Amino acid sequence: MNLPLQDLLSIVVFPFGLGAALLRTIGIRWRSDPLAWAGWAWLAGSFGTGLVMFAWSFCGPNYLFESVPRLVITFLFLAGLAAGRFVRPAPWADGEAPRASRVERGVFAFCVAVLFALVLQRVVLATNLPVLTDDEAEFWAYKAKLIFTSGGFNDRFAAAVSAGGAYNMDYPNLNPLLQLWAFVHAGNVLHVANRLPIQLFALAQFLVFAACVRRHLRPGLAALVVLLFVATPQARFQAGLAQGDLAVGFGLLVAFDAWTRWRASGETAWFRLAMLGLAFSLWSKNEALLYVVCSAAAASAVYCIEFRRTRRRPRPSPAALWVALPLGIYALHAAFNTHYGLSSGFLANERRDEGLVSLVVEQASERAGSVGAWFATKIAFAELVPPSLGARHSNLVFLALLLLAAIFPRAILRRTELAVPLLALLCALLGIGLVFVGAPHDVHWHLKTAAERVVYQLVPVAWLWVAAALAANRVFAPARSELPD
Repeated sequence: MNLPLQDLLSIVVFPFGLGAALLRTIGIRWRSDPLAWAGWAWLAGSFGTGLVMFAWSFCGPNYLFESVPRLVITFLFLAGLAAGRFVRPAPWADGEAPRASRVERGVFAFCVAVLFALVLQRVVLATNLPVLTDDEAEFWAYKAKLIFTSGGFNDRFAAAVSAGGAYNMDYPNLNPLLQLWAFVHAGNVLHVANRLPIQLFALAQFLVFAACVRRHLRPGLAALVVLLFVATPQARFQAGLAQGDLAVGFGLLVAFDAWTRWRASGETAWFRLAMLGLAFSLWSKNEALLYVVCSAAAASAVYCIEFRRTRRRPRPSPAALWVALPLGIYALHAAFNTHYGLSSGFLANERRDEGLVSLVVEQASERAGSVGAWFATKIAFAELVPPSLGARHSNLVFLALLLLAAIFPRAILRRTELAVPLLALLCALLGIGLVFVGAPHDVHWHLKTAAERVVYQLVPVAWLWVAAALAANRVFAPARSELPD
């Protein structure tokens, strides 16, 4: 790392403290879930730090005065602590977890500690390589450097982006703003330490994932699921990069888990956290919009079916007002892109006027088979073929999801907490496939360079869904009253 230790600590400590205060403001305390709390705090703090840097970059800042955002974050931290005193905290989540013997709980704790150390090692090893190539340099770090060297979002920035030469400048700003946060500490452009805020999403996601799975499954089986999640090539690959895919999956994981907690307890704090997770994803990468639309469509369909069966309308809740957070973030990003004339670089210039939908219709006959076969062999069934064992994608999680849905369709569809995410995941996978069908360049090149990385965004939620579906069987998640102390 090419920064003094105190600056490295500052890059981490300020967002983490802000995140802890923001969680307190929405009603989440450490006791709400001790294992997941640090991961939630990093998500909330990164989101808050991004907003601070976004606002500051419109104020004509001198980036050499890094004390300004620190002072703002400190003020928000103190304000959050004060405001949190008036918010009812969510209950302690240990009451929801399946009970087990001390030995089994010890095995889970040991596995989590070892795997956390493994993820940390992946993060540290990435410091041997500077951010100079591929998407992390050409998309994310480039935009951060452009903001820094322009002195913020000003006329120089507008002139630079209008001159062209950059690809996908319409991507959301959270990642570049967090890298900008690192640049400000050094007073110049960095090539290694700017990865740190993004890489820490890997550690935060791991803690949240372990806590989510443990909430549904008995500790021994939960440890196995966590191991299967960590032991995938993309999990190892993403921990060493400053790209946006990891953040999208992290936000979706937090949103899904918090939504199920809200459905189970009725505590508004969990709904607030779910909306924060969605807003975080939407501000991380464009694919999140597809997932949000799929989730909204799935929820609407399931609630319509429930209404036809029960004839009971869902009661409006004050918590629904928090939907304004992800909607507001999307509107903010859309307004930013419109203001600076930024558009997607996904479509080639010569075919931009055709639009993605037109390209899907035009190319479906020649590409649908290739895309479908690629997804089936590389994503769902790759591990079943011995030559593909070294290139597995997600340890058969999507195959497990499909099998559970096929074996227990009625039981799953009758539980909203399982039906909505299942339909949303299937819809999202179909949507990703259609995007590749409509890709303007060679489809095999698109699949080779992007498909596994993009589908990985859904892997954490898919694993959590499998855990929740297994928990319906008492063998995997016994009720508390059925086990002796």
